[in-house]
Amino acid sequence: MDDPSLEKAFKDFKWLKDRGTIKNTFFAYHKLHHALILKSNGEYFLAGAHFKTKYYKKFINNKDWYEYKRDHKETLNGKYPKGKGVFKHHLDRYHLKACF
Repeated sequence: MDDPSLEKAFKDFKWLKDRGTIKNTFFAYHKLHHALILKSNGEYFLAGAHFKTKYYKKFINNKDWYEYKRDHKETLNGKYPKGKGVFKHHLDRYHLKACF
């Protein structure tokens, strides 16, 4: 989302304008994903509108995503039919395939 008012709300944050690389790489299906969490080591997580704010905070505040990746994999492979961890009740398999 390109919202200039966000720049005023987060003055201590360094904003960079995307010239298309991030949009074209991660948001090819713009209706499917709404947010990207991109770590400096290259790991990333894409989420749709259904993803709860409290889960975003977990991803942002946790440097080690091992648990989330494991839960994601176990949700996709059907080991937990109703999902596991932050993926509980997110049964849209199409969306889940593109999270990491």
